[in-house]
Amino acid sequence: MQTAEVSLNKYLMWFALVYLASSLVFGTVVSWLDLESNSFLGIIVLMLSASIAVQFFVKDHQRALMRAELRYLSFWSWLASVFISVVELLAVFAYSFYEIYGVIAWLDVQAELAALLFELSIDLHALYAIIAVVLLIFWGLTRLAYGFANKAFTKQLNTLA
Repeated sequence: MQTAEVSLNKYLMWFALVYLASSLVFGTVVSWLDLESNSFLGIIVLMLSASIAVQFFVKDHQRALMRAELRYLSFWSWLASVFISVVELLAVFAYSFYEIYGVIAWLDVQAELAALLFELSIDLHALYAIIAVVLLIFWGLTRLAYGFANKAFTKQLNTLA
């Protein structure tokens, strides 16, 4: 087993690209077919992204990820998935707002938006708790996805040797 430090940025980039592309594809299909969206698609996207990142790592280095590398990739991939999801959500919100109200209403809504946010501030505390739980669940799922992919590609590597 190699002990030299390996830059994992390439594999983190692969995770982010696959996560972005697959979430956009799945989201578009769900939207076009007017299906119910659920968490299962998010799990599939995480598993697919982690599997591809680990597959490229194993192919490049001919070994499995070490525990520290697995922890590093899991954490930064989780942060990347949260960031990508928030950006996608904001893009959908902005597009929906523009479609419903148009550009003129976008400029007039600032005062109303401030009042609405003040009214919603009490409800946001409960939402923060729910978001924290969901983020912890997806952190665990990201770790699980990397663990499964690492074991699968390690077995594949061992059978080829």
